[in-house]
Amino acid sequence: MGLSVGTEAYTQLAENLQKLTRSPISKARLSNGRALSCDILSQRFLLGSLFHRKVRQTSGNYGNLEPRRDTGTTVADDNKTTLLETPMTDAVIVSTARTPLTKSWKGAFNMTHGATLGGHALQAAIARAGIEAGQVEDVIIGCANPEGATGFNIARQIALRGGCPVTTSGMTINRFCSSGLQTIATAAQRVLAGEGDIYAAGGVESISCVQNEMNMHMVNDSWLNQHKPEIYWPMLQTAETVAKRYNIARDRQDHYGVQSQQRAAAARAAGKFDDEIVPLTT
Repeated sequence: MGLSVGTEAYTQLAENLQKLTRSPISKARLSNGRALSCDILSQRFLLGSLFHRKVRQTSGNYGNLEPRRDTGTTVADDNKTTLLETPMTDAVIVSTARTPLTKSWKGAFNMTHGATLGGHALQAAIARAGIEAGQVEDVIIGCANPEGATGFNIARQIALRGGCPVTTSGMTINRFCSSGLQTIATAAQRVLAGEGDIYAAGGVESISCVQNEMNMHMVNDSWLNQHKPEIYWPMLQTAETVAKRYNIARDRQDHYGVQSQQRAAAARAAGKFDDEIVPLTT
């Protein structure tokens, strides 16, 4: 499949591309920028940046504009060929930070607000990246239960608690257990699309402050209850179903769980997480 334009149309296209690469703002976007990430409650914050856009012109004039599948766009006439590389942007993580993970209901954070947890990690990640808080364009936070102490757009609260000015926006994303991971993907996509330069992304959760206080009024939809009731299953019921479906014995699950805990404890004792965890006194 090809796209053709006349010489006049192509000339205008080339001029626009040259303006893009020569403008002061574009030069900053083309060559500079930073990215930042941090972990909140074992989930990662990412601040990304627009790193490099490149447009290369290899010849001077042009008849038809034909897309290429590999490197970019070819502009050709009988005698000359011009290759315009597709502008490329990289999203890079340059800093991480997270709070410790504590027990639910009986742990050190059982009375700690989500904004306090997230703000503490965000502030540390910004400091480690060596940027100003005002450079963060948006704080994107994943939360499986975005209500109560992690409600009211907790991402916006974390942005302010982390020292960002009111000009920094906040967006909360819910994809349950993969909420924090989704925020990283979202931030990276926005960087790659050239929407902005620096984003914070991560996850926050407070089982102690939220899970037993959740609003259960009209929580289930009647049609879904009848046609797809498993959408409301708790994690334990889901796990039992998966175990039966794939013949995973209980002792294998227990062994895996214990092994995971042992590995985590050994890694922490060996200082493997020292560069990630930011201590928080409550």
